[in-house]
Amino acid sequence: MQSFARTPGFSFSVGIPMIAAVGLVALLCVQVQAADDQLTSLIHALESADGGERIAAAMALGDLGASAKPAAPALAKSLKDDDAPVRLFAARALIAIGDAKDRETCIPVLVAELDGDLADEAAHTLSQLGAAVVPALKQVLLEKDPNRSDQAAQILSLIGRPAIPTILALAGRSERDEAHWHALDAFDALTVDDLRDQLLRETHNPDAAVRAGAAYFLHYSYVLPAAQAKPALERLLEDDSSVVRAGAIESLGAIGLPAADLADAIIHMMHQEDEDPLVRRRCVLALRHLVSQDRAIAELVTILNAPHASLRAVAVAQIGVFGAHSTETTGRVLEVLQDESLTVRLWAVSSLANIGHQAAVRQGIPVLIQGLESEHPGDRRFAASLLDRVAPVAQQAVPMLVGVLDDEEPSVRIYAIEALGQIGAQAKPGVPSLIRLLMDPDPMVRQSATRSVGKLASHTVARAPLHKQLNDSDEHVQIEAMKAIGGFGSLAKGSAEFLLDRLTSPSDRIRESAVAALGNIGAPAQQSIPAIAKTLVRLKYVSLRDVDLYSEAIGKIGRSDAQSAEPLAELLPHANPWVRLVAAEAWIETGLDARAAANTLITLLEEDAPELAGRALSALAKTGTAAGVARPTLRKILTQAPLPTRLRAAWTLYKTDSNANPKALDVLWESFQNADARNRLLAAELLVDIDEHTEEIAS
Repeated sequence: MQSFARTPGFSFSVGIPMIAAVGLVALLCVQVQAADDQLTSLIHALESADGGERIAAAMALGDLGASAKPAAPALAKSLKDDDAPVRLFAARALIAIGDAKDRETCIPVLVAELDGDLADEAAHTLSQLGAAVVPALKQVLLEKDPNRSDQAAQILSLIGRPAIPTILALAGRSERDEAHWHALDAFDALTVDDLRDQLLRETHNPDAAVRAGAAYFLHYSYVLPAAQAKPALERLLEDDSSVVRAGAIESLGAIGLPAADLADAIIHMMHQEDEDPLVRRRCVLALRHLVSQDRAIAELVTILNAPHASLRAVAVAQIGVFGAHSTETTGRVLEVLQDESLTVRLWAVSSLANIGHQAAVRQGIPVLIQGLESEHPGDRRFAASLLDRVAPVAQQAVPMLVGVLDDEEPSVRIYAIEALGQIGAQAKPGVPSLIRLLMDPDPMVRQSATRSVGKLASHTVARAPLHKQLNDSDEHVQIEAMKAIGGFGSLAKGSAEFLLDRLTSPSDRIRESAVAALGNIGAPAQQSIPAIAKTLVRLKYVSLRDVDLYSEAIGKIGRSDAQSAEPLAELLPHANPWVRLVAAEAWIETGLDARAAANTLITLLEEDAPELAGRALSALAKTGTAAGVARPTLRKILTQAPLPTRLRAAWTLYKTDSNANPKALDVLWESFQNADARNRLLAAELLVDIDEHTEEIAS
């Protein structure tokens, strides 16, 4: 037998590496087999009945990267999984392991999740896809889905440079719709370094919508100074596209006086009959920023005869923007009340309301009534909103306003409700209809109805319906009900027990509204003081706003008797200094012996909190002679505390005993003469309050 040692070309020293290589190949085969087994297991796990296992499998496949490419068909199938988290992680895995076509398949799945519970995660994944996802996001914005549009705008801003043309195109559209405003949000959030240069380049883009958007944003001062923007905008005034010209005019109007030398060109375009109405409307809107008021009004009056109703409407509206004018101008606007277009007539009434000519506005009420009868929701909404604005002279419209309380458009119902509430006593015939609207399916309608019922109905009529509103599913409706109840003052004493239930609400706003309402009821709500005190103590953090609310409410309710003294006395030594402040202020407001409050306020002056000390000093000033116990502390403050606190201490000393504290006045006067601007103003306010040195301060 031949041995290995004698085999030609073979030696023992070479044999070891060869054996190792053979072993390595065998090991790699085992690992490959193991990897294949793992991949097969993960693919099978994607069909598990357990959602958690499906998610884990998708995540693991994504981590494997390109080696998991055979799993792409299974992951694509998982994009239709019933569970949103599985769909999300399947999309992420497919993006990680797949090709461009696979990534394109994932985009609609992720976009669909933008209004779901995983919206933020889906948005983050989409933002990493860059330019590929931009067309889908543009479509989301054009669909005007409120739940997804915000996310789409944010993703576009994160994508950055590749998304800029789309952002500009959406912003440059003639429609001022949700897509336009979301595009503005996306533009504001961009963090592109050379945004100015790219914006100027885009003014030459072959797509007119992109050029229009670039023109619109050129007036943004943080992007481009006015002097650098003007040449590009002047060039765009000659653009073939009316949308681009309109965008340039809007930017020039926003730039204002630095672009005044182009006013004549814009006025010329405004008067050109063959110019696009959109461009002419933008000229009208820009005019007041580029020329004097008198010239602008004169030019606008001539446009009131233009053939296009939309142009006449914007012209008469702009006349109203200038406010009070000559009788001649008002008379010309009154003539527009006879215009053939209802929209133009409505804008004429709006202009008269801005001018403030009550008699002229009264002549426009029949136009507003016509607006309420229009078949177009926009006209009805506009008319109702104007009647809300001109309510003091709109009494003759009450029957029509009551009639549109059943309008199919919630916004029309809301404006009509508010108008009736503003009209006042003469709108009382609408109370039964308003009470019925307290059950309207739209929460904003219920809010408005609750508010107007409180204004118009007697307490006897309103009490029971308002008590029901305290249990409304909408927090804002509950708050309006409490405001309405409080508005009846002492007449609402029977409502106190219903309000006490609201003091235990988990909502800060509801508790605060209940406290305020009880305070407005006043003395008849005497028994609520202990409950209000407990509500205050339960607050995790007491702010100055809380101090105002609780001390004022208790002060309105309280009387000089043991019933109000007992709960307040328990709070005067409370560990929380802000609670002590409320108790002391309320004690003073209720007319109880001020000495107890003064002692508590002295403890607050020792706290390291300037706002607290300032408030305590203001309260001490109300205690009169009882503040005598605080004088040693106040004199100490005059030499050691920060200047604002020293000034308030001086003011308090003078308020409580001017004869005994002549140095207090010196501190205030010297600070007014020599301190920094902020403390000089404070010293001046305090001196005026005590009627000292008022002539010198005025000079």
